[in-house]
Amino acid sequence: MIHFTSDQHYGHDFVRTYSNRPFANLAEMDGEMVKRHNEVVGNLDVVFHIGDFTDDAESSASKEHYIKQLKGRHIFIRGNHIEDDNTVIEKAIIKIGEQEICLAHDIAPNNLRYKLSFVGHVHEKWEVWKDENFTLVNVSVDVWNFYPTTFRKIMDRVCKFKVGSLR
Repeated sequence: MIHFTSDQHYGHDFVRTYSNRPFANLAEMDGEMVKRHNEVVGNLDVVFHIGDFTDDAESSASKEHYIKQLKGRHIFIRGNHIEDDNTVIEKAIIKIGEQEICLAHDIAPNNLRYKLSFVGHVHEKWEVWKDENFTLVNVSVDVWNFYPTTFRKIMDRVCKFKVGSLR
């Protein structure tokens, strides 16, 4: 199975308050996100982390500290916060069936040329932005109840939105 997620900000307590996350402290936030991740991801599953997995400048532990706790095989796409130098993928284009999908953390204008993009960066601000020419889906943990999500769940949610909506 393939999963998508972004904006975990493991080890970064500021984001817990900034995005009004429902956790009493950093340890609870990190622990609960690890638990929820492992509830839905299997050891052989692929997980696309679409930016801001950690923020090395602010994190209380290293990226590897968290990766060791998480099931799955991980592919990291660079976010806008400082992450280790091994995160070199700026964006990726993947295909699921006949559907081409752009995976990019930020909503850059050149990403709007793809019919479907999975993005992060906006945290809890909106879920889906559907236009006549494109659909952007926010895969931030903040709008997926702090779980990674799947293509099927994403498409089920997208179908509920009308063209011209941003919610």
